[in-house]
Amino acid sequence: MNFKVAGITSENEDRKDIQTLIDRDLKKQYKEGLIDEKYEGYTNSEIKEMDLNVPEFSNITYDVIVKEDTFNDEKCAKVYIKNYEGNLVHIGYIPKKQLKEYFNEKEIYNSNKNKSEITGTAELTGGKYKYCELYEEDYVEKERVEIKELSYGLNVTLFYNNKEDKKETVETVEQQNIQHTSTKKIEYLGREYNDIKSLKNYMFSLFFVGILLVVVGVFTLTIVIGFFLILLGIFYIYCAISAYNFIKEYKSNTKKEL
Repeated sequence: MNFKVAGITSENEDRKDIQTLIDRDLKKQYKEGLIDEKYEGYTNSEIKEMDLNVPEFSNITYDVIVKEDTFNDEKCAKVYIKNYEGNLVHIGYIPKKQLKEYFNEKEIYNSNKNKSEITGTAELTGGKYKYCELYEEDYVEKERVEIKELSYGLNVTLFYNNKEDKKETVETVEQQNIQHTSTKKIEYLGREYNDIKSLKNYMFSLFFVGILLVVVGVFTLTIVIGFFLILLGIFYIYCAISAYNFIKEYKSNTKKEL
């Protein structure tokens, strides 16, 4: 069963603003390194160049639990997520128009001998986005990166699992999480590889220009100019050596991570 959480822009059962609770939880996860880079690691220049529209936080999911309750003497189903600290937080409801579907499916799965457990996952939507905007200045069309902010939302998928199948379901979810983490890591390392490749080319250019400047400086008749060229050449060579050491250290760290 799939649905969008209702009431997520209001206060929860504890009279706390749900949007604020989600925002605080995301910031805690990011601070602890549990969330990938903001805006998928793209710089403003890359966003303009590729005309991207990227969220501040991507691929955020929560474990979900549903609890039945009553509101104004009518049945309702509250939706809870497990936050960064492991606490259950009420963040909304199953939409009223889908309550009948929820109770019907629950009844079907509970009609067998093995009682079922209702689990689920919620995928985060909304929040801040960066995008490329075209504007005109002095009759010239230009580009700039803007930030828009949408209300957070959660798209939930519920699973009805027999208790004897619970262990298998948990293992499947864990495998999916591991696969997702590995995929994101490969994408991130791929972008880093391109940056390192560019730095490597830059390093060779610095080194050869530095050597050339030193040679020219040695054979220059004017002492002052020759001395200046030699110093400049040495500086270029130093920069090239520093870049080489950085690349060497990066490759070493990358092997350890993999």
